Amino acid sequence: MLVNTRATADSDAVRRRRLLLSRIVAAREPFVAVNDGMLDEMLHPENRNDAALVGLLKAMGDACGAGVFKRQNNAVARRPDSMADLGNIAVPCSVVVGTHDRIISPESHREMADAIPGATYHEIVGAGHYVPLEQPELFACALGGLLAR
Repeated sequence: MLVNTRATADSDAVRRRRLLLSRIVAAREPFVAVNDGMLDEMLHPENRNDAALVGLLKAMGDACGAGVFKRQNNAVARRPDSMADLGNIAVPCSVVVGTHDRIISPESHREMADAIPGATYHEIVGAGHYVPLEQPELFACALGGLLAR
């Protein structure tokens, strides 16, 4: 199952922005992994004011710490383009995205699903970039469908 991800490499501009963000955010004391501006990009608008969800995301990010944030962001910035490899996937696969994912578009998820033989594609209504946390029941249904295949 591929959820809120991409198979393409970042553009040079996005890569530079990620690497700069790694240096800036990881150097701040105290480290704050998720700020309010980021939440606007990550969450479906209806979930933005869900205090429990927002608290969970902030706690998860803060618990990882600056080192993990920097390593993850640097790894993503250097991710190679893997679109050509998707056609080699020979196991059941589902591609899942939130309808309001502003970080990685539903269109790019559709392209991945189309490139994977026999893949299913699910756009989850009411979710942004954190489908499993924003719409856990709908995510569980998609996961159950994949496991049943």
